[in-house]
Amino acid sequence: LANHDSLRISTSIGIALYPNDGQDSETLLKNADTAMYLAKKNGRNGYAFYSPDLTDESVSHVRIQSALHEAIEKEQLHLVYQPQYNLAQNAIIGVEALVRWEHPEFGLVPPADFIPIAEKTGLIQSIGEWVLKDACLQGTDWLARGVQFGKIAVNVSALQLQQSRFIN
Repeated sequence: LANHDSLRISTSIGIALYPNDGQDSETLLKNADTAMYLAKKNGRNGYAFYSPDLTDESVSHVRIQSALHEAIEKEQLHLVYQPQYNLAQNAIIGVEALVRWEHPEFGLVPPADFIPIAEKTGLIQSIGEWVLKDACLQGTDWLARGVQFGKIAVNVSALQLQQSRFIN
C-alpha cells in the first residue's frame, strides 16, 4: 500500500458439511454461501454453520446490503416517474421520481427492501444525491424537448435533511 496506509481485513466464513448439508459440490457451496451471509449478519469476522433452518429471508438483508454498494457503482438504480393527478383540474400537475433497483440476479428489488438498509448503512446519502441529480437532468431534458410535466417531486430521507450541505 502506498504511503504505508493500513488495510483492515476481516473474514466471514460459512461452513457446510458433507454429507448432511449436501451431496455434491454445488449444493455444499450454495449452503456454505448461505451460512457465510449469516456470519456477516452476526457481525463479521466470524463463522456460521449451515442449517436447514436458515431461510433466504434471514440472509437476504445481508445480501442486499452487500449488493447495494455495487448497485450504486454499476448504475443498477433507475428512476421511474409516477404522474401526479389533480382531480379538480382533471389534469396531470407533476410527476414523482421513484427509485427502482433492477439487480442482475435478484431481479427487481422493492424499495421497501433496500431503502431501510440504505438508511441504516448511510448509503441513502449517495442514493439521494443521485436521485436529485438524475431527476433534475430528466427535467432539463423534458424542457429542452418541450415536454409538459409540471413539477418533479422527489422523496428525501430524513438523514439527507440533517446534512449541513443538503441545501447546496
